[in-house]
Amino acid sequence: MNNERARLNRATNTIRGTLVQLDYLQDLVDAATMTTCKRRAIDDQIARIRSNSSGAMDELASASKIPLIGSAM
Repeated sequence: MNNERARLNRATNTIRGTLVQLDYLQDLVDAATMTTCKRRAIDDQIARIRSNSSGAMDELASASKIPLIGSAM
């Protein structure tokens, strides 16, 4: 059971790191000179990645609340 919880914690921390990197990437994009079309495309992609990462965080959070198979309640 501890191994599964450790894996969930590592996955959660990895996604948190991804979200921090996305914030930094968004700051770089905001400071860069580019066409409106290119900026919009990059902003949309960052938003999709952020949304997917947030959804994964929600899934991990719910998985940590459900007892794992074979574990004591």
